Amino acid sequence: MELPVHFQTFLANIEPTNDQKNEVSTGYAALRSRLQEGEYADYFQGSFLSGSYGRGTAIQSTKIADVIVAANYSRSLWEPHLSLFQLKRILSKGYKTVTAQNSSIRIPLSLVELDITPAITEERTFLRIPDHTAHNWVHSNAHRHIQLSVAMDTQKNGLYRPLVRVLKWWRDHKMADVWKPKSFLLECIVYDYAANSMLTSVPKAIEGFLWYTHNKYKQFRENHESSPFIREIGAPDVNVAKNWAYIDFCSFMDEVHRSWILSHQAVEAESKVMSIDRWRQLLGDAFPADAELKN
Repeated sequence: MELPVHFQTFLANIEPTNDQKNEVSTGYAALRSRLQEGEYADYFQGSFLSGSYGRGTAIQSTKIADVIVAANYSRSLWEPHLSLFQLKRILSKGYKTVTAQNSSIRIPLSLVELDITPAITEERTFLRIPDHTAHNWVHSNAHRHIQLSVAMDTQKNGLYRPLVRVLKWWRDHKMADVWKPKSFLLECIVYDYAANSMLTSVPKAIEGFLWYTHNKYKQFRENHESSPFIREIGAPDVNVAKNWAYIDFCSFMDEVHRSWILSHQAVEAESKVMSIDRWRQLLGDAFPADAELKN
């Protein structure tokens, strides 16, 4: 059974809370104003929310709101670590806690944290951001990720981004933190499925994703000793799984198959009680247990 009303309730349950959304919105607006109007104004060229909040795929457990800040730095004069140092110095004047990461600046709010990455704009508006060691400026497709995610959601009649949110929740419920794939890596796998499939409903898309992923990578899991090449959204030559440990990939694939069995039983169940039971095994207590919800 597809249980559309149950899934509507479930999707509402896993959304970031209104308090989270408001804090991201007001926190980002305050940050942008501070950079536009203060000591950073001479460098500031623009900013945008990126990551899960920017792509509209955040869930309640998404505690980091990524922000990219474009500055008119000269690549030949400003090394990435200098841009990070300057951004931290300026932000420290307005925020109590400001922490430098390898390639970003982290500011904790009450419910979420802002992760701020400096960027430089090159020809044809390409962005470059610090690499993970802050030694080089590397190409960023962050803005394109947002555009393509919006376009995919439109193309799939509004089902793509809900599917991503559900599968992020499934990952957190069924997988251990030490080996589960990172959020963007999972999102790239889901994007590949959506690009090659018809989506008719979220529950059928869950089953379809698990079966598609199991079949696509089954032989790779059995015959190789490294993780597969997973294409970045909008960048077919970039492998987002290059640092995905093979043993973690295998654990992911094992869970994909176990979860596909549950999803198949849930979709095919003739009993509403059995279908709800299987969906709750797959997605946890956030999926409503009330069998009397009208569908």
